[in-house]
Amino acid sequence: MELKQLSGASIKLMIRYPWSHITIDFLKKNNIDIEYLLSQQALIDKAKKRVIKILEKKKASHQTEESFEEVYVYYITLILVTATESFYLARLISTFEQKRAFNYLKDEDNTVLVNIARNTFGWDISHGLFKINETAYEFRIHFINYLDGSRNINDKYWQLVNKLIKEGYVYLSKKEIARLLSEKVREKVFEKITKTKIKRIPAQLETAVKEIKEIIEKTEMKFYSEKKIKRKSSDIFPPCMRYILNKIKKGENLPHIARFAITSFLLNAGFSVDDVIDIWRLSPDFDEDIARYQVEHIAGLRGSGTKYTPPSCKTLKVHGICTEEMQCDEEKNPIRYYFRRLRGMKTNESKKHNVPQK
Repeated sequence: MELKQLSGASIKLMIRYPWSHITIDFLKKNNIDIEYLLSQQALIDKAKKRVIKILEKKKASHQTEESFEEVYVYYITLILVTATESFYLARLISTFEQKRAFNYLKDEDNTVLVNIARNTFGWDISHGLFKINETAYEFRIHFINYLDGSRNINDKYWQLVNKLIKEGYVYLSKKEIARLLSEKVREKVFEKITKTKIKRIPAQLETAVKEIKEIIEKTEMKFYSEKKIKRKSSDIFPPCMRYILNKIKKGENLPHIARFAITSFLLNAGFSVDDVIDIWRLSPDFDEDIARYQVEHIAGLRGSGTKYTPPSCKTLKVHGICTEEMQCDEEKNPIRYYFRRLRGMKTNESKKHNVPQK
């Protein structure tokens, strides 16, 4: 390898941004392939430990070691996660890499941000001092690229109508550009994992993949354990709520309306605060303190003391959570659907145990 011929700054960039064109070009030039990575058992063990730490929702540091080995650990991690064929784990890892990237990008030199944006993601971007309406901006980006970077951010703040746009360019701060780039990292990592197919797991990875799969299985079993979902008769949940639960199980990020809808629905269906928090543990951006505060607020245990009910069916339809394909006969509220079906189920059970004598 030609590391000795590179500047310290170049090496640092490759360590911090292993997904970038900078690192990829270097690896290709030096013929670093999968066979080489699989020969590094110590790095395989390190990648496995990182995956397990993230999977078990322990505080995995986004400030990784300043060693070039981190580049190899990154790619071995992707191979391990791809081999598990778990969309849930893929989302966890891609979210971890998104946060790690943002942690570095927000303090990075402006020229580096532009370099990565242009050459890794193909964005039309420039930096400088852009003063518009007495407000100074550091960056401008073409609105098409802005939409590309912000499409998966579920926050009104990032809607194009809430940004300054002039002659086709959106004007942003450095922190905003860092966030958009980190979102593209999340997307890039997730697609790399989920679109790559491994026909046969390499022998060197079999033990690690098996161990990771067992932890994933235990996590999913906890999600659908007898004391949680099944005891509450999830088979009679309205289609819209089952739809949201399936997305949570896959580890997908959900818009605010979907999060509020399922949380308020479960609380009104008889789930405890702890039950609901356990379900949210599958979310890639899960933070127990934040989750508990939000769930307790919806349950009426904080703030005004009001226990919230789920949004109406009309509201859910407007937000695309309820669709005609779901074929639900409820027109007012998903919790009404649940209790109506629950009463019907109890009536049927009662008839089974009280058969009239002939």
